[in-house]
Amino acid sequence: MDDYISKNRNFISSHKLKLFKEDEWSYFLKYVQEIPEPTFGERKADYFIIGQAVDDYLTHGKEWWDEHYVEVTTTVTDVEEKIVEVEAAMEETKNKETKTYLNLVEKLKLLKNLNGKIQLTRAENRTVLQIIGEHQENSLFAKRYTKAVLTATIEGFPPLRGELDHFDKEKRQIRDLKTCADIERFDPANYVFQMAFYHLLAEEAEDVRCDVYLDVVD
Repeated sequence: MDDYISKNRNFISSHKLKLFKEDEWSYFLKYVQEIPEPTFGERKADYFIIGQAVDDYLTHGKEWWDEHYVEVTTTVTDVEEKIVEVEAAMEETKNKETKTYLNLVEKLKLLKNLNGKIQLTRAENRTVLQIIGEHQENSLFAKRYTKAVLTATIEGFPPLRGELDHFDKEKRQIRDLKTCADIERFDPANYVFQMAFYHLLAEEAEDVRCDVYLDVVD
């Protein structure tokens, strides 16, 4: 089950409203029937992974990021199953002094280091760190993002819900971090609806009218 769908099942969100506006049938399949979208391979596209990695780094900080991400030469699927396989092979190896057994020990150590972490290829990790560096050099961007989950109720409608990348009630600011392949081709008009929804949500939930910003990096 998609985590976003389960979190927002009983709420109106900007993404749900946008999809309903664009295609009611797609909305029905995704959010009413909750039919999973087709996937081609288990791993998400690299631009999704890179965008999430940058978001997590800037939101949670380097220490948290290091605990949840790992750079790999080649991505490994079904890590938990492979751990079980290696442990079984170690049990079957009678001579614990052999090179085969020692290789299994090293392989198990590597797999346990991957377990539960998001894997980044070297190219992806390099791109993530480059984006983070460019972001932190830009004085217009927030240096650290404070995520906020806001909910509000408007009479006659289901409750509203939004996960904001950055919400500063004191400064009256909402910021949304976007990563893209080419900033010259990035069109902020595509996000007017989303940012207008966040503006309304902050006003209804926190009684504050905020300026909204898109922090865009490529």
